[in-house]
Amino acid sequence: MNDPEPKIEVVEGKKAVNVVAEIPGIKEGDLDLKISQDGYLTISGEKRHMTEDATDDYYFSEISYGMFRRTIPLPW
Repeated sequence: MNDPEPKIEVVEGKKAVNVVAEIPGIKEGDLDLKISQDGYLTISGEKRHMTEDATDDYYFSEISYGMFRRTIPLPW
């Protein structure tokens, strides 16, 4: 079963905040990142995956997809 929210790691340095999100199979252009005025980062997008396997004897196809969204407070 897939976790609907990506796992997040936030590291605050002296000059930057680095956020790493575990979102396998998602292209950078398929992500939506927003920072609200009150300091929250929202990461959202849609996971799409299709598997096909065919031989002379059988055909197998599996499609999985779903929206995800994660909002976290950023350190000040």
